[in-house]
Amino acid sequence: MDLIFIEKPILSLLVLVPALVLHAVAYILRNHKFGKIVEIINVAFHSASIFVLWIMGGGFEDALVFVLFSSVLALLRHRPAPEKKGGENK
Repeated sequence: MDLIFIEKPILSLLVLVPALVLHAVAYILRNHKFGKIVEIINVAFHSASIFVLWIMGGGFEDALVFVLFSSVLALLRHRPAPEKKGGENK
């Protein structure tokens, strides 16, 4: 049982690369008024991508790999800012 991303590498270019780009754009525009629109487009893209995965012959494992890839990117995007080391709060 191989993943569909291994059997059809062009699918990974059509699914994983745009997801990476959308997450990067959402990170860049996180404080801009278009940030919410990019987030909605990102959710719609993920829904369409999972549908395409299943249409192309993928299974639950392929969808899980895609969702895990996307969730790692989202967690990296929303990680907390590093704390400042130093003196007391004044």
